[in-house]
Amino acid sequence: MPKKYIIGTRGSLLALTQCTQIKEKLVELTGDEFSLEIIKTEGDENTTLPLWQLDGKDFFTKELDAALLTKKVDLVVHSYKDLGSERPKGIQLAAVTERCYPEDIILFRKDFLKNCSQKESIIVGTSSPRRMINLSSTLGEYLPGHKNIETKNLRGNVNTRIQKLVDGEFDIICLALAGLERLANSEKSLKVLKDLTKNLSFMILPPSVFPPAASQGALGIECLSQRSDNTELLKKLKEVHHDDTFDEIKREREAFASYGGGCHLAVGIHVKKWNDLYIHTHKGKVDDKKILIQQIEQSEKSNIHETEELNLLLQKNSYADVFIGTTRERNTVPYLTDKIITKDLIEVDKNSLQSSSNLYITSKHCEEGLISLLSTQSDKIKGIFASGSTTMKGLLQKGIAVQFCADSHGDQEIKRYLKSKVVQLLLGLDQSTQTLILTNDLSTSPLGKTCPCYTRNVDLQILEGLRAEIESKNLFYWSSFFQYEKYLELIPSLKNKYHLCGFGKTFKEFSKREIKVFPMELCQFINELK
Repeated sequence: MPKKYIIGTRGSLLALTQCTQIKEKLVELTGDEFSLEIIKTEGDENTTLPLWQLDGKDFFTKELDAALLTKKVDLVVHSYKDLGSERPKGIQLAAVTERCYPEDIILFRKDFLKNCSQKESIIVGTSSPRRMINLSSTLGEYLPGHKNIETKNLRGNVNTRIQKLVDGEFDIICLALAGLERLANSEKSLKVLKDLTKNLSFMILPPSVFPPAASQGALGIECLSQRSDNTELLKKLKEVHHDDTFDEIKREREAFASYGGGCHLAVGIHVKKWNDLYIHTHKGKVDDKKILIQQIEQSEKSNIHETEELNLLLQKNSYADVFIGTTRERNTVPYLTDKIITKDLIEVDKNSLQSSSNLYITSKHCEEGLISLLSTQSDKIKGIFASGSTTMKGLLQKGIAVQFCADSHGDQEIKRYLKSKVVQLLLGLDQSTQTLILTNDLSTSPLGKTCPCYTRNVDLQILEGLRAEIESKNLFYWSSFFQYEKYLELIPSLKNKYHLCGFGKTFKEFSKREIKVFPMELCQFINELK
């Protein structure tokens, strides 16, 4: 005999959509009956002021808590970021759902980038102190002309916020991608979203630069800690629990509490589980003090045991003791690669594009090839993606719309974004849309067909002349495995040095050959040396 349960939920389009999706999943997994009970909260009633200006706390949860404690409902579904660090006695967390898209997304009208240079400042709609701080300090660097960013209060449900952008009240609005994704996965709300966004474009903000709110994108399901059938209900709710997501947001919420917590907190906190490591990014302000933390944490299962050794090396060494294999200029860090490995551009094959194509830009050296394709076949191009945030920023500064980047995590990140219903909706993607990868002459990708844009040449004579200087270095950061191999041919002793690289293909190539390497983002490496 199926049991009957009542789920408490807020009444906004997003809350109803995500709660309905959980309800349908529970019905499918348990065979029981679940119905929804809409409960109005203070946060839904008062949409004129930012939450951090309201008196009290728990603006989206206390009415739901009361309904649960009085047994008006059997369980409640929350956006986990709305839950305070202290929960009422008698209520327990039963499950945390899987999150796929914790990132923030900005929406803007399709003509925005073209007209951006004519504006003195850009008005961004958000009511989050975290977004206000981080967007004001950094988003301008990702726009043509390094524009000044002004933030303006934006409250209301998702469709109301988007309508305000459409009506011209803002140049840009910033939202949680996960919320839009849940709407896009419901047939009813997808239609609303499609109508609202038909003249809009977007950019998914890279979490390493714009970390989202702690626990953003996850749903928390709560029930009473003591009830007659508690063990039975808990067992059913565990069917939708996701361990990896819980491990990530547990760390995010611990960091959130360490900064003081509360809806006024102006710090973005993102933790990404990657293999057996946790990649932390914290950015914002606390008491007028800037926060920027990028670090790697080992899990108990991690088989990388060199963390203490690496930390010791980072403490002992300075810029003069390290080699960073990239042609980018960054402060006073010594770069030798640009003297040894040169890039020769290749004219792109314009026949590579099909009638409907995405372009994935793997390096700044592909810019000329991209511009060539845009100048002649822009009508065929749906979306443009980049491998890292630096390449993404460089293209955007030139007025080229880039929708998202892999954030130095490799092709699988691009693949993950392409599965997004929101991305598919906003770009008009369908099954016929191919992804063409603009890359070097030797690269391959599981994402699709590659189009060579440049070739790499190694000057062994210059390399020989720098042998002694290179051998004197203690730490090596490589931007490609090709680079490491070419240096190794002439300097075999490099194999015994300490190597670092990003999280994508370079790390995979090192690991495949069982060469000791530690994954770390370049900007984190630079910050650790300062």
